[in-house]
Amino acid sequence: MDIMWFSMDGTDSGRVYEKSLNHTCDMIYDAGHVEINNCVINEHRTYIFFIMSDGNILITKVNPDNARDFSTSWQLALHSFNRFSSQTCFSYNEKYLFTCWRDGNIFSYKININEEPTKLISPRSISRQCPKEVEDNDGYTKLSLEELKMKIKHDLKCTTTNRNRETLRQRLQSLRAQFEDLLKRNSALPSTQIIPKQEFEIHPLITQFFKDEHQVNLACVNRDHAVQIEISQIKLWKTRNRFTDPLDCFPITVKGISSRGWVKTIPQRKLAKEFHDALILVEEKMKAENETGT
Repeated sequence: MDIMWFSMDGTDSGRVYEKSLNHTCDMIYDAGHVEINNCVINEHRTYIFFIMSDGNILITKVNPDNARDFSTSWQLALHSFNRFSSQTCFSYNEKYLFTCWRDGNIFSYKININEEPTKLISPRSISRQCPKEVEDNDGYTKLSLEELKMKIKHDLKCTTTNRNRETLRQRLQSLRAQFEDLLKRNSALPSTQIIPKQEFEIHPLITQFFKDEHQVNLACVNRDHAVQIEISQIKLWKTRNRFTDPLDCFPITVKGISSRGWVKTIPQRKLAKEFHDALILVEEKMKAENETGT
């Protein structure tokens, strides 16, 4: 092979270039500044699937007379915007296309290609015997994919913080030992050569500067924390106001698995609107009867 195709990101996003061994490089396709994550071609080299960063899949029918011809192509909008596909591949018989995304999702598509593959790769042998008992994951105690990603980031941050803290602690211990040794050597000198202890202390202005800087950083942290608390409270209030507060009760039905029995309960959170309407009607009738009686 003396020709290769490649695509880049940045200002050249979406462009497919062709380079030959004689150092010539030509652009053969422009997808409109949309980055191409990866591509895959079927076994008969009749279709090329380009996975785009905007969630579309660009399908191009290869022209056997001119492989640089991208005129017969179409796009399918199958994913949300701003995702990155790390891998794309066919099934063993090229009837399915699989796309793997950086957020952990795997999508499969059924490919309707009339050509039969020349050589089938037999799938892995799967045992037909099903286990009698399958361990079920507890959805209340097991972490979801997003929670697991957040936990990994938090653990990495804690590990880095603890490592830096331990390094700083060891450094302070070393400096403390050097300072104590310096004081001992200073006290062993003749009285006329002893340096006063005040000379070893940090200047009060420098100490005050670090205290002020610490107070400023602490105020920033407290302010950011207060903002996050306020944002969380507003989100909670909006959620309750939209979903839970309008409801006067929550109907709950618990059904048995091994039996057909079921239990139904309706926790009443507050009085319904009909009760208040009936109360107003009763009060109006009582007021009318009192006025008629007098």
